[in-house]
Amino acid sequence: MAQLKRNAVTEWVSSVLLRVWNSAASRAESADLPKLRSQRTRARLLRYHLNRLIHIADNRLALPMIGSDAIQKPYDADWAWRPEVFRGSLSVPGIASVQNKTTMGEQVTMFHDCSVSELTLRQLRNTREADLAPYGLRMDVFRFDGRSCIWRLTCRIRPSRVWGGGI
Repeated sequence: MAQLKRNAVTEWVSSVLLRVWNSAASRAESADLPKLRSQRTRARLLRYHLNRLIHIADNRLALPMIGSDAIQKPYDADWAWRPEVFRGSLSVPGIASVQNKTTMGEQVTMFHDCSVSELTLRQLRNTREADLAPYGLRMDVFRFDGRSCIWRLTCRIRPSRVWGGGI
């Protein structure tokens, strides 16, 4: 019963606050500057918390689930493994003008022989139910002028994965 009351009060407070902010936005054009400055400061703080909530909710509610180890391995494989770039969000989700030996996370490295790099790497959040990996990696090639026209994306596997099995 107490939980129901708390939920009702929370809903009521949220609806009142929504009306307050709607009203403040409607009157922003004519508000006096000190009041507008104060509202802007409070709105930015609120926006920070709302953006954080939306970011967390989007990640938790999107499919496939982050950290998922669901993986299709060939019938004759003894083990399977997925690099971190495909399992969880990286602190730097993208790189432009990728230089030779650039790393994405701790396990993926890009090698190429371009003199002028017009390559990009970007981690993307997979959202389709059919996607097994929570994240994907996108590479855009705008121009490739390598001497031997070779690029490699390598994954470093920890020895414990090789000798101790995968997932």
